[in-house]
This record gives sequence, C-alpha cells and structure tokens, in this order.
Amino acid sequence: MITIGMCTDSDTAEQIKKWINDEWNNTLLFNYCDYKNRKELLDSLENHADIPNLLFYDLDVEDDSYEALRNVRRINSSVDIIIIQKDDEHLLEGPLFRAYGYVRSPIKWEIIKPILNNYFDKDIDNSRIYTVTVNREPHKINLDDVYYFESRKRIIYPHGNNVDMHFYKKLEDLERELSSKGFVRCHRSFVVNAKYVDEVHREYLIIRGERVSVGREYYQQSDGSIWKSLRKWSRYGAIIGVGSSFDGVIFRIKPEAEIVFGRDAVYSDIVINDDHVDGKQGVLVFHQQNKTYTIHNVASAAVVVNDKEKIYLGESVNVRSGDFFNVEGSIQRFELG
Repeated sequence: MITIGMCTDSDTAEQIKKWINDEWNNTLLFNYCDYKNRKELLDSLENHADIPNLLFYDLDVEDDSYEALRNVRRINSSVDIIIIQKDDEHLLEGPLFRAYGYVRSPIKWEIIKPILNNYFDKDIDNSRIYTVTVNREPHKINLDDVYYFESRKRIIYPHGNNVDMHFYKKLEDLERELSSKGFVRCHRSFVVNAKYVDEVHREYLIIRGERVSVGREYYQQSDGSIWKSLRKWSRYGAIIGVGSSFDGVIFRIKPEAEIVFGRDAVYSDIVINDDHVDGKQGVLVFHQQNKTYTIHNVASAAVVVNDKEKIYLGESVNVRSGDFFNVEGSIQRFELG
C-alpha cells in the first residue's frame, strides 16, 4: 500500500485524491493521511505513525513552513515530497529539501499527472502486491503491510497494518510463493516478514512487540534466513549475540539510534547480566550511509573489539559488519551485522 500524506488545504487534498483514485485505483493500493497543520505532520512523523511514502506539502512562505519542512527532512529523510507553491520566488531554496517535484498553485492535472506517473512507475515496486481470492473475488495485499501470516485449519490470517481479511491456502504454498520476497517460515503455523523481525530467539521472534513462536525444526533454518534477509535490508543494522545467554539472538538497530548496553535494565536496551559489565557500559550507533557502527565506552571497564583492540572510558571506535565486541572479562560476545 502506498501511503500519501496531505499537508495542504482540504479542497486541494480532495482534488488530488480524486485524480489519483480515478487514474490508478485499479492497479495500486492507496492510504491517505490528512494533516490539519504542520505540527500534526511533525508529531505524526516523530511518533512513526503512518509515515507517508509521498507527501504533498503546501509551501506558504509567509509563515514557518520552511522551518517545518526542514524538520520533516530532519525527522525522516526518505519521504518523497511534492512541494506546492504560489510562485517561483523561492525555488532556489527548493534543493535544500530534496523535493521529488514542484507544482504551482492552483494545481492542474496536466502538470501533476506526469510527476505522479514517473513516481508510481519508477519508485513503487508492484511485485510487493500479492493477490489472493476471498469469496471468489480477487483481493490485493501489500506485502509491506504484513508483519506475518498465521495458518489455522488451512485458513490464512495476515497480521499487520490494514490487512483485515482471511483466505484459504496451504501455508506451504504461501511460503514457496513469498520466499523470494523476504518472507520466512519459522513454525508450522507462521510465515514472517523478515524486515519486521526485531529479535530472534530460539523459541520465539519479536515482531512489532508481539511474540511469534519458532518451531525447533525451523530454528536453524529461520535464524539463517531471517539474518540473510535483514542484511539485505539496508535501512537497519543488527547486533547478534554470540555464546552465553544471548547466543543467536538478533537485535535490529535503526539508523542513528543509540543502543545502550550494560548490566542495569534501567539504562540499557541490551541487559548483560555479568559482574564484569558496568550498569551503563556503552552506546552503539549504526550509520546507514556508510554501513558502519560507532561504539562509545562510557564506563570504567574496557570494551574489547575483535579480541585485541581495547576502548577505554570516554573513547570511541568505528567498526564494521563482521566485527566482534565484548566487555573485558565478560564471556558474552556480540557480532555486528
């Protein structure tokens, strides 16, 4: 499903929706987010609620719209923006916002259509649309909206966002059809979307806060397949536990997010129950642009990288996928994905 945000007046928003639905509703799925004002838009992006793929943004140079647009880019650099403006006076500032396109107000269909044609043709992967039969009628599912599929008595129930339906299908057939699209079988009843897997444990996965069971016979296969899929998914990094209590556990890392590791659960995202580890031991950051990580040591105990380089209190080091680290004296090691 393509989520389109509208930060413009209601008449313009409704006209754009009508044009899009009339032209593409038979081939693409759309979800619309209307923002009453710029604060509502920024709050929604901050809270990761229905982040739009494409945003129509009415640029009124008489108020704080430029500053708001800078904040949109600060919060989310991936959303594509079509800027609506009354005149060309401030076009030179446009490249600062990396806009997908510009249109003059009032919007004309002959102007906006080629921009949208180009966007939908080049930037939307139609292979992510999966068609199923419900009551003898074809229904489309956007695979990016599905966190996982559950099978109960040969009825398939998708779990995710805007996927309230069920259909008849063998889970084996579903697994075969979706294996090349980032979906992994982890249990006799579950096929999961690898990109939504937050943690991998021997008996369960964490997907958007939910536990999804892992069958014993699927663990080795699902662990490897999920990790392979995660590595292909360039937006996220990962920390993989090696040995001890976190052996095989995978933690996803969002770009530029700070992951704290230590012994104290009050401060730490990854809690290491080991006396060699300080309460708040260190901070790890994943840099999406160059696929590297930075480890900051904020404790007296040293952090050891690749069994040789020691990072002391107040020091930082840049590391890459495949590097290992542990706190000096601790048997719990981690690999960076």
